[in-house]
Amino acid sequence: SPEEEIIEKVEIPSLEEDETYGKIYNGSFQIMEPTPGAKNKMWLNYPTFSKKSGFYDNEFKLTLSSEEDYEILYTVDGSNKHATYKTNLTDVINAKCIEWLLQGKEVSDSQWSEFQGKLEKAGVEKIKEINQAGYDRYLASQGK
Repeated sequence: SPEEEIIEKVEIPSLEEDETYGKIYNGSFQIMEPTPGAKNKMWLNYPTFSKKSGFYDNEFKLTLSSEEDYEILYTVDGSNKHATYKTNLTDVINAKCIEWLLQGKEVSDSQWSEFQGKLEKAGVEKIKEINQAGYDRYLASQGK
């Protein structure tokens, strides 16, 4: 920054050969496979809509498609429950792991139980249900 203020500081973990460390779509960092000379691709392209966004006087059929020919799932209210639960869980896990690492001693049974309770409140069962439903849809699409 012009004021020489630290905007963001990142602790880079030890990396193996052919690993890189970078920021992903949700703002967190992770170890990744490097892509020298190629465009980074961490998520799918946006779907193509058969109509432009806007306001219409008459009903119409809207078609969504993707270059990759993936199944497209959507909500009518724009919510993304998986991302919300994942963010909540990641926050709980990261905070607790840092706390335990800084303590430098074994995790007690009561600490573990408290941690499990926080995971429950953050939606661990909900994200498991969402993931299982997605996996089931994938298996069905593969004829399994």
